[in-house]
Amino acid sequence: MRTPQKDIRTKSTDETIMETLLGKMNDLITEFKEMRTEQKTFNNEIKRLQQENSALKEKGCSVGLTETKKKGKGEILIKGGHLLLYSGVKEEKRATEGVGCFIKKEYLKYVRNWTAVSERILKVEMELEEAMKTTIITVYGPNEDVTLY
Repeated sequence: MRTPQKDIRTKSTDETIMETLLGKMNDLITEFKEMRTEQKTFNNEIKRLQQENSALKEKGCSVGLTETKKKGKGEILIKGGHLLLYSGVKEEKRATEGVGCFIKKEYLKYVRNWTAVSERILKVEMELEEAMKTTIITVYGPNEDVTLY
């Protein structure tokens, strides 16, 4: 009669691979949970900024203007304390094209920088609070080849 032997198996290659895969899966699950938490935080921040942006739009802090036909680049303080930023063609050219951005006086304190990119593009950077920066881009893009019905 045979005596029972103890099972003294070593881990097979398949078992080792399976343990390694399970460990990696657990790591991926943990990483996924962390990413979901970060995504929720990001989504909440986006919602907050959208609400602030909606409030800003309702207040109407600026108006983009096209075809201003102003020459050069500059800013004009308008009656009532409002500001017109503009970008047009060079001084020696005939006055065509041009863009501008009209900023209400109560929002002038938020304007951090503005750039006259070209006679068709004007960029205004505003910072309403430390966490809320916004950029207003006014673009003039005429197309005389299009027939409107």
